[in-house]
Order: sequence, then C-alpha cells, then structure tokens
Amino acid sequence: MKSTVYVAENCLATLIASCLEVPHKEAGGFLIGKEDKRFVAGERIGCLTLDAAYPIRTCRSGKGFWQPANTRAYKRIIGTIKAIGFNIVGEYHSHIANVAELSDDDKEFIEQEIKDLAKDEVGITSWIEMVLNIEPKTYSRKPRRGCQCSYFSKEIRCTVKGIREPLKGYSITIGTYWFDPKTSSYEEAVVHVP
Repeated sequence: MKSTVYVAENCLATLIASCLEVPHKEAGGFLIGKEDKRFVAGERIGCLTLDAAYPIRTCRSGKGFWQPANTRAYKRIIGTIKAIGFNIVGEYHSHIANVAELSDDDKEFIEQEIKDLAKDEVGITSWIEMVLNIEPKTYSRKPRRGCQCSYFSKEIRCTVKGIREPLKGYSITIGTYWFDPKTSSYEEAVVHVP
C-alpha cells in the first residue's frame, strides 16, 4: 500500500472539533476508512481514505496521556462499527504543546492495543496512528484562509490553521504513522487534507 493518507472533510472536521473541545487535555478515538483512489496534487493515486473519526468519550486523559477507560464501552464501539460494515483502520490522539510524533509510551500503547484487538478477533493487517499537535496562536494579521495545508520537511505533515476570534486561533499539525503488526515497525505516511 502506498504511504499516502487522505483525510476526508467530515473526518477532518470531527478530528479538529474533538481535539479543540478540551484543548488542555489529550483527546482521541477511532479512524474509519478504506483503501481508495483520490486526487492529490492533481494526480489520482491509491491511498488510505479516512472517511470518519469517532471520538471516544469514555476515556482517561490529561496533559500528557489519553487512553480508553471503560473497556466494555470500548468493545461495544468496536463491535458496532464492525456490525455496520465499516473498517476501523486506526486511532488518533492529540498532543498538547508537543510535537506531532509518536512517543515511546504511544508506541507501547499501540502495540498492546493491537494484541488486545487480535484477541477480540478484529483482523488487523496494518494500523494507522494519527497524532494531532494543538497550539494556540495569536496572529499579527488575519490569515487569508481558515484551513491551510502546508507541508513540512519530508513533505509528510500537514498544518491546519483557524481563527476563533480576530487574531486569535490555533494551529494543528497532523502526523500520521503506519504500524505493521508483523514487524512491529512504524513508517510515517504522507497526510493530505482537502
């Protein structure tokens, strides 16, 4: 599979809203998607399309952690999403005043979660973990657009900027990582937003 992840508009709106709902704490949830073809930079390419994000409300979180708290509710969510016929392709979580990269704790959590999902007979062949870094911003002038995608070094991460009130807003950097359960390895993916 090519390492491009395309985030659909509805999914992006849910990701941003759930992370900004409690900006002083980490937030997270499931990513629902499928392999698809999308136009990216004027070319139709194969990618993983993230169609929806499902925020997990029954969780424990703070400035430096996020994890599901109610395992019965967590399993009920997984069962319901599978029963409807959608594919859980990964999870997302936010980092507060940090970088959009996986920490060692994140990697340990992902690897344990994949083992737990395998016990519940959820067929996982690869997994996406999205990290959103949220930073409040004060602008010297209003940005031209509410949503602006710009690529960083290695052209893989994306930044979304928005205004809450005149000259005050936020900047969210999105980093996305493939996890291969067979080799326990991570590869950073190119993320594209509309």
